[in-house]
Amino acid sequence: LLTKMKTLLLTFVVGFLQAEPVVKKLIIQEGGTQYTQTITFDYERNIQVLEVPAHNNIVHSKTIFDFNQGIIFESHPESNTCYMKDIPEGVVSMDKFAAFLEKKTGPVTASKEHTTRRAYKTTTKVTPHQLSSMAQEVIAECGKSTVYQVKPVAEEEFEISYRRAPKSLAEVFMGSMGCQMAESCLWQTCQVGSDSCWWTVNCDVSETNCDETLDHSSIIHECAGAANDECQISCKPCYNLQCAGCAESWEGCRPTFESQNVGTCPNDPALGKNCGTVYCPMHADLPGGVWDCPGAESDAAKVEEGQTCVLFCPDHVYGGMITCNHDGSWNEAGLLGCN
Repeated sequence: LLTKMKTLLLTFVVGFLQAEPVVKKLIIQEGGTQYTQTITFDYERNIQVLEVPAHNNIVHSKTIFDFNQGIIFESHPESNTCYMKDIPEGVVSMDKFAAFLEKKTGPVTASKEHTTRRAYKTTTKVTPHQLSSMAQEVIAECGKSTVYQVKPVAEEEFEISYRRAPKSLAEVFMGSMGCQMAESCLWQTCQVGSDSCWWTVNCDVSETNCDETLDHSSIIHECAGAANDECQISCKPCYNLQCAGCAESWEGCRPTFESQNVGTCPNDPALGKNCGTVYCPMHADLPGGVWDCPGAESDAAKVEEGQTCVLFCPDHVYGGMITCNHDGSWNEAGLLGCN
């Protein structure tokens, strides 16, 4: 009888331990920032939760993998928004992910790992009734949030704009040894959406002997809600090879750029337009005055950044001057006007 009681007690203890969720950590170094992804494995219920803190313009997210239903709920707690989507192909089981983490003893350098860019657009809003049938973790996390069902799309469906990078950012790269480039070589590609990320282990569906590759899912969601509460502009620097002299400077600057995980800009005709030169629209005429803008044609519709225009009043009387700013506006501090 005593032996039977001991066996029952041992069975209870083992069962209890198996029921307890297992928590693991993955430390990531990315773009000069170090952060920790927390992974919770609930083996009994087949639920995996990844929590990533806000970092480098990426929002704080909590992603719940329900392997029973093959779906993900990604929560952005600060905006009370959740996204429902299918688990991407290739994501390994919790057992394999946990085994991989056991072998990872130190921080992961993001620039040395594989990154998959994933883009999603909203299809429908998930009702509270639909949410009530989901796992308890999903209900607890997303029950008070607006929940959207989303589908994967090509990233090209998100509008991309190109703009010249601010001077302060250009100075970071130009100050490096061996990198001599014009300011117009540094541009940015910008997208409007909500960026998030998570890390897991992936196997390509075509792999027969999977080598279990750590994969960084870099995610952009369509702006959600009528007020676009989740909307933000995400800009990433790139080196523009299409401007004069930039291709020749690239080899000298390449080590600096690649050490910051920054590459060349996409091939796009718009990138070569004006090559980042800023212009101010010609200032409106002032009563009794005539503008003289050295370096610009007399009937020019725009004036290049840094150029100065002088206002001459009747009898060639000096009426002050204006200068074209870096942001395309006029500095009128020296403008007097004509009486």
